[in-house]
Amino acid sequence: MSRSSTLSATLLLIGVLAQASAVSAADGGLANPFFALSNCAADAAHSTPASQVTMLKELGYDGIAPSGTGGVPEMLAALDAQGLEMTALYVGAYLDDDGPRYDPGLPEAIEALRGRKTFIWLTIRSKQFKPSTTDGDGRAVEIVRQIAQLAEQAGLRVALYPHTGFYVQRVEDAVRVADAVNRPNVGVTFNLCHWLKVDGPTELERRLRLALPRLFLVTINGADGDGQNWDRLIQPLDRGTFDVCGLLKTLKDLGYDGPIGLQCYAVPGDKQENLRRSMAAWRSFSARLAGQAEAPKPDRWESAIAAFEAQDRQQPPPDGGIVFIGSSSIRMWDLDRWFDGLAVVNRGFGGSQVADSVRHAGRILLPCRPKVVVLYAGDNDIASGKTPEEVLADFNQFVAKVHAALPETRVVFIAIKPSIKRWSLVDTMRQANRLIRGVTENDPRLVFVDVDAPMLGSDGRPRSELFAPDGLHLNDEGYQLWSDLVRPHLKLE
Repeated sequence: MSRSSTLSATLLLIGVLAQASAVSAADGGLANPFFALSNCAADAAHSTPASQVTMLKELGYDGIAPSGTGGVPEMLAALDAQGLEMTALYVGAYLDDDGPRYDPGLPEAIEALRGRKTFIWLTIRSKQFKPSTTDGDGRAVEIVRQIAQLAEQAGLRVALYPHTGFYVQRVEDAVRVADAVNRPNVGVTFNLCHWLKVDGPTELERRLRLALPRLFLVTINGADGDGQNWDRLIQPLDRGTFDVCGLLKTLKDLGYDGPIGLQCYAVPGDKQENLRRSMAAWRSFSARLAGQAEAPKPDRWESAIAAFEAQDRQQPPPDGGIVFIGSSSIRMWDLDRWFDGLAVVNRGFGGSQVADSVRHAGRILLPCRPKVVVLYAGDNDIASGKTPEEVLADFNQFVAKVHAALPETRVVFIAIKPSIKRWSLVDTMRQANRLIRGVTENDPRLVFVDVDAPMLGSDGRPRSELFAPDGLHLNDEGYQLWSDLVRPHLKLE
């Protein structure tokens, strides 16, 4: 690219961002201060408070949340020079007797922050008391009250920070402890990544409503809703399958107008570029919530779909075969092993929903002209918050698209499975299954394969021997069960 074209592209990007940043609360955009955790900014190129704060100022962030009490005066000086806030100071409290109850430097740091808007961002850890129990509440309440009193004298507030594996690891834990502390300057935080890690994308609005009376802070990041590891649970804000804009809309609808922070723990790549992309995503979300048009988001699965097309050009699949399509449960299914001798084609792309199979059927399914289509999807739909009725509507669209091109093709729907990880959603999933089964019973070209009952043990819960260690995907024994249930419906005559 020439220097002139690079400059033009840069000016265009600046113009787009400036237009998006002009969206105000009055326009229906996001009114919340947007800050970055210090793990978003610190690297070899930005090793000092001054360099980190200058970068954040240039990119449009409202503040930073450093970790630990060391260097507070230096960070405050850098922030004051740029007109930014120290939104929060991340520190820890400890319930065990083998060390100090909290950072010995905390009283001095609180004094340095006197009269500012900074939150004392408090994790609560323990080796003695297990996470999400109540055994250590008495000690936790005592310590939080001590810190809250110091903070109150300086005009500061304390926000409990739920963290995976810590004593307070769920927002419910934070609310319980904050309620017991019963001080007006003690509240809680909702952390997207830790909620996904501990609970998966379940009961979001209920948890936000529970926290709302004491909700002081929120952290967000790009994430895959079905992620297990931190590399998928914490990404730049413009990445991942989880609907962050939907989360922000829920917060906005609930009336939350407090600070929202960007989490960047262990995110690879250039810090400044990640921050720039995340700010662009934030402004895009604000524009969407204001009702302004935005460029369509690139399809997450474009590379996978293009790879299927390239594969078909090199080795066209036989007409009249069997195509399996859907989410990761399809993608991970070794079809050649389990259906030896049948003309099977795998078109699974992980994390997808029914609507994604509808959207891409014209590119990766219909050209194969299959006599049988096997669909598994709906799992991720419910986990992302879709209703059973929405899943049914998407299923009907899928069937209509297939039968418009291939009116005699049999469509086999594998019921949304009960799983260990998503057991809390089983009632919603079963309602979606009932609705879809009702449709299949009225059309001889449709088949409903019930995997729910066969996957349950004598206790009525999912059989652990069928699942991979993540409690969501199947192992060989699980695929053996599914293959046995599906095989009778694959006859081509």
